[in-house]
Amino acid sequence: MRVLIADDEERICELIQFLGNFQEEGMECLPFAKTGKEALERVEKELPDLLITDIKMPVFSGLHIAKEIARKKLSTKVIIVSAFSDFSYAKEGIQAGVSDYLLKPIKKKELQESVRKIKEELTGPSLETMMKDMPCSHLVSLSKKFIDRHFEENIGLEEVAEHCKVSASYLSTQFKKELSLGVNKYISGLRMERAKLLLAETNLSITEIASRLFYYDTKYFSKCFFEKMGMNPKDYRNSLHENRSE
Repeated sequence: MRVLIADDEERICELIQFLGNFQEEGMECLPFAKTGKEALERVEKELPDLLITDIKMPVFSGLHIAKEIARKKLSTKVIIVSAFSDFSYAKEGIQAGVSDYLLKPIKKKELQESVRKIKEELTGPSLETMMKDMPCSHLVSLSKKFIDRHFEENIGLEEVAEHCKVSASYLSTQFKKELSLGVNKYISGLRMERAKLLLAETNLSITEIASRLFYYDTKYFSKCFFEKMGMNPKDYRNSLHENRSE
């Protein structure tokens, strides 16, 4: 998705680019347009997917550009940014086929939500959006299955979220909501159970077991094990040997 930002003040263009987080969302931000005339010419020539323009622009206003885009039946979507809260401007924008009308000062969340809706309109909903419409148990079940198969590998919240095609923050929230513990805590629990098995059935040192389960700090591994078992790994192994000798 290609985005063109138009404003006669470059700092405003840069602010919109920063707030929109376009590159991180897989969108291309084209060089800025500084006048309404330039913006309209660029739209006609380059056909960006989205134009974000100030309502007050040199030569042509943002509303004039939107009307021309609609009149010429161009596919470019338009978001107008304005300091005018008067409904008549918003109404005129709606009549011109504007996708959204945002008031200054621009709020990051509002801008990103507006752009997201337009992107989904053009390309279809993201997998994360579709996941949100599904029961949480589907997402949590999918993530648990992946963790159960791969917890002995170097995975964490980010890797699980990537596998499930959702953001790490969304997965974390839903996982905690349903299971009352975090993704990394769940992974740690499985690793501690495997550590118990390795302590009982192998001669691997505690450091080797910790490293095998991706705990590179043995003290931290011992702390996690103690929280799970109520004793440190060494005492746990010794207790097993004592029981067997009896």
